[in-house]
Parts: sequence; structure tokens; C-alpha cells
Amino acid sequence: MSNWKAHCLFMVASITVTAMDLHAHASDEEIAPEVKALISRFNDDLKSKSSATRISAYKSMGELGPKASSVRRQLCQGHMDPVLTVQAAAADALKKVDEPMSKLALAIYIDKDYRQMAAAGKLGKGGEPLTPLVLKLATENAAIGSISEATDTNLNRTERNLARNQLALCTATLVSIAPEDPGVNTAVINMLANPSQKLRAAAVENIAPLANKKLALAGVLKLASNLREESRIREGSVFAVPSLVDENTAPSAKKALEALRFDTDPKVREAVDLAMKQMAK
Repeated sequence: MSNWKAHCLFMVASITVTAMDLHAHASDEEIAPEVKALISRFNDDLKSKSSATRISAYKSMGELGPKASSVRRQLCQGHMDPVLTVQAAAADALKKVDEPMSKLALAIYIDKDYRQMAAAGKLGKGGEPLTPLVLKLATENAAIGSISEATDTNLNRTERNLARNQLALCTATLVSIAPEDPGVNTAVINMLANPSQKLRAAAVENIAPLANKKLALAGVLKLASNLREESRIREGSVFAVPSLVDENTAPSAKKALEALRFDTDPKVREAVDLAMKQMAK
């Protein structure tokens, strides 16, 4: 079990932006009515097809400074606008609203600096505005990391493994900063069926904090029951079951675990005993 608890995050020797810097925005004073009105208009303007309108909206938010901290996620999203000048306006605005987060956003999205990705994960929910940028990076890595060797034997193995390592890190970061985000929940739960063993393991490791984790029960039980699955993934899947069940799903989950009480893998048997005891409380 000690091996299962090992984190997939890389060790970070030095973090430029500290958690203390970003958590300073976690307890902002209540937004004034006039600021709310500006933010409402800002959100409407971001839907405009006119790049000039979107640029103007970002500049307006930048002029509010820290008062616009509630729209930091939209400002991060603006880094991915299809128009470069709009991207620049969003980045400039975020720098005025929250400079430490702006540094993280640029490091993650532009530099693809995975040390700063780990730094974002350490922020917990304080790093939630960065979610769109981390999801984008996760998607880029998934395009390569999710390809199985059987499907494409020509793809460089080193490149594939690197993408998987990076996607696992993105996953841990996303679950840390945005466990309630629907997109994050869907991505992690879908990863339980990924062709890559490493990514299935990353999914199981990160199920527990998700808001919609109960939707992962079927996938987790399937992994636990698969005799061809890696031992640590089966073990971890069994350990996850008690946190995924409710009064409606507990009976069927217990039956599935009962079938594993005499499994050939001793670690799985031990995990089943502990899970059953926990569910009996």
C-alpha cells in the first residue's frame, strides 16, 4: 500500500511563485455593485466576435486591478484566444489583477514549465483560475500519451512516455486546484479506461477528491476485477471503492468485492478485506 500512495508529482527544487502570494486573493472583500456591473458587461463582451471588443473588455478588467480577482479564470482563458492581440490583452490584464498568477499562467501556457505546474498544484483551490490552461496542456499531452503501442508502433517510445508523465502531472494538478470542475471530473473518470497503464494508475490515484467521484464506481470496479491489470492499479481501485459508494450502490459494490476475496493476488485480497471492513462501518 505504501507504493500505491507514492505521488506522481515531480520534486520541485525551487518554485518562483509561492502559494502565499496567490492565496492572498482567496479572501477578497465583497465585490462592490459598480464592479459587479462592469464584470457582467465584461462577460458579455467576451462573447463578441469582434476582437476589438474583447480587447477592450480585457483592458477594462485590467484597470480594476485586484478588484477584478473574481474573473481571473476568464483572464486565463483569454490567453488561448485565437487572436494574438487579444491574448496579449488578457495576459496584460491578469498581470494587473494578480501578478503572481500571471507569472504562473505564462509559465504553464507559454513555457510549458512543469515545475510551475507542480507549483500550481500546491495551491489547492487557490489555483482554480489556472484550470483552462492546465486542461489545454493536458489535452496536448493526451494526444500522444493515450496512444497504445499496439495502435502505433512507430511513435517514439520516449516521446510517448514523456507525454504520459506530463499528463499524469497535469491530472494531479487539476484535481488539486479544481476538483469540482465538470471538465476535470469527466477527464479523470474517462482516464480510467485509457489504453496507457500509467494513465489508468494516475486516474485511480486522483479519483477521491472529485466532486462527481461516485460516477467512477463502475470504472474502478472494472479495473479491480481485471486479472490482467497491474497489481497496484487493482489494489488502488479496491481501496477507492468505499469512498465512491452510497446506499444505492453499496450492495452491488460489496458483491463485486466479495468475488475478489480469494483473488490470486495477496495485495488485492488484503485491500478487499480492508475495504469491506470500511464499508461495514
